Amino acid sequence: TIYPILNNNQKQIQKGKLFIGHPEFYRRGILLEKLGEKEKDLLSIYKYMLNIPPSVKPKKPILNIKTKERVEKRLKSLGIDKKTAILSPYAKSFDLVEEKFWMKLAEGLRKKGYMVYTNTAPNEQAVAGTTRLHFPLNEAIYVAESVGCLVALRSGFCDLISSAKCRFIVLYPDKKWFSGSMFSSSSLELMGK
Repeated sequence: TIYPILNNNQKQIQKGKLFIGHPEFYRRGILLEKLGEKEKDLLSIYKYMLNIPPSVKPKKPILNIKTKERVEKRLKSLGIDKKTAILSPYAKSFDLVEEKFWMKLAEGLRKKGYMVYTNTAPNEQAVAGTTRLHFPLNEAIYVAESVGCLVALRSGFCDLISSAKCRFIVLYPDKKWFSGSMFSSSSLELMGK
């Protein structure tokens, strides 16, 4: 059965109605236009869309020990350990940082003794001079916690691994993004993640 998408007149999620959980599809994207205004970041907009009180704090995911053990075993067999750095250069919400930047970063990390991988979706390429690494999203936190360093362009992937206990560097392009900057609209630290 195909259900109609939440339309501009619906004010809340309704049983039996498809809801696309992205501000772009909510009220013709009017919420995105507010991003970056005072106290209007991605988290506050999602709370509004999902009718969650603003005072509710994000909860960390409950981790699965069996998945963790399986991931650690697989990564160990690949030689991935604390002397590994993962680059995550892809994002869907804004222009990508030039590959030249990522290539220089990878070279610098290799000179410091790191093996360097690129986190990729099936249709994405590794940064030149790195090895492609793809893993299911439910394994992302475990992968992040198993390596020495993870450098990512701000994306949904950053939200996914924001609770990981790891050395995690997030790059926020210095660009206007809707009514603010990438940082004012989506800073993990400012959102309390």
